[in-house]
Amino acid sequence: MNRLYINFIKNFLFIVISTIYPVSSLASLYSNRMVEFEKYCNNTITKTDIFDKIVAIVNTDTITFYDLYQEIQKFHHKEINIDLIKNCLNNLINNLLIHQQSNLLNISVDENEIIEFIQEIANHNNIDFNLLKFKVINNGIKWIDYINDIKYILLKKKLQNFMAQHVIISDCDIITFLEEYRILENMRKDKISQDPSKIFYNLSEFLVKIPQKSSKNEINIIYKKTQNILDQLKNGSEINDIMNNISYNQNQIYQYSSLGVKALKNWPNLFAENIKNLNTNDYSEIITSNKGFHIIKISDRFINYNICNKEDYNYFLGYSDIHGNPFILDVDLSSLKNIKIQYIQKISNEYLSNKKILNDLLEYKKTALSNEIKLGKVYLKPKYDLNYQIYTCWINEKQLFNDFKIDINNIKYGDMSDILKIGNSNFYLIQFNEYCINEDLLEIIKTKVYSFLLEQRVNIIFTNWIENIKGNSYIDIRL
Repeated sequence: MNRLYINFIKNFLFIVISTIYPVSSLASLYSNRMVEFEKYCNNTITKTDIFDKIVAIVNTDTITFYDLYQEIQKFHHKEINIDLIKNCLNNLINNLLIHQQSNLLNISVDENEIIEFIQEIANHNNIDFNLLKFKVINNGIKWIDYINDIKYILLKKKLQNFMAQHVIISDCDIITFLEEYRILENMRKDKISQDPSKIFYNLSEFLVKIPQKSSKNEINIIYKKTQNILDQLKNGSEINDIMNNISYNQNQIYQYSSLGVKALKNWPNLFAENIKNLNTNDYSEIITSNKGFHIIKISDRFINYNICNKEDYNYFLGYSDIHGNPFILDVDLSSLKNIKIQYIQKISNEYLSNKKILNDLLEYKKTALSNEIKLGKVYLKPKYDLNYQIYTCWINEKQLFNDFKIDINNIKYGDMSDILKIGNSNFYLIQFNEYCINEDLLEIIKTKVYSFLLEQRVNIIFTNWIENIKGNSYIDIRL
């Protein structure tokens, strides 16, 4: 009889609890006392004995109106309404359940741990312990309530650490995460690359001034000289050599200077329209202004992926930490994979035309491929009249793409590139050798991903666990 009675009570309580909990289903249960309590919190009714009344019973513990009122005071900057009251009540119930379960598991937090944690908070804010205490009290929070909040945080952390011991994060989990992350990161970068505000240009300027009172004929002569300079630059001449060949008197109208780095939208429209389709080391056509004739060099063009708004991370909504912030792996994955390359570089000049270099490199590549020469085993020995030198280096994925616009994922060992023209006068022929992984960087990445996945899974386990505890606890909400 007793056993049947007990089972009946358990089943009855489970039905009651599942009806009144979780908090999201409480709306229909709030009676006039909730409205009365809301009015009291907003000082619209006078103080009564409401503080002595019980708000909820959680197993063997009770929550009073006073407890709830004190919890709400922590959110004094917010408007007090029923939603806030419900959330605060939920916090108090969770707090009691965590304390009760900690006692059952013999998990505790001593005074020294609390003091040490508070000291860490003070150190993080560059203040001493006593000043932190003063600020807490001055903010309307009782010191004992602050201590209890810290104890709750530490107990919750210990419970999560206890659960983490049984969570397994495999290398396969990490690899899968990184593959998905790379796809999402590329999607994010593609989106950012279409935003002109994220594209930055480092510009240099060659300015040919037009003297005052110049005739139309004199202006035409200066323009032709400017065009001649532009042709030299596009054919590989160095700007310093051109400036050195300019006489002292001419220096008064010829100027070369760095203009700095700005987003495309922040450059004058006259410049922006002429450079928006150019790449690093390119020169603009001649730009005419009231100052004279300008030749703009793109010293560097890059996308600043670090200047992002929160909406730039919309692709990462599936990868958020327990606070809802997007998970950002602050390590460049493109620096992880490296490849050994050997390459030939040649720069055209007034004695060596672009056409000559291009034809010779094409013949060179044809000979290498027909003999199946692998640069990793046999060095190519030039047979032609150009003075080539073969360079060997390691290059990572990011550098390979930025310098040569080559995707490391699309090449194989022994592949040879097309003849690459970088800028106006640099020509490259590249062959690719073995790959390697930056093991130190890989370990850093694995550690970061492991910590994130562990935190994410433990939080899910903890949330489910606390809901299960609620489902098996006696919780009587009396509002």
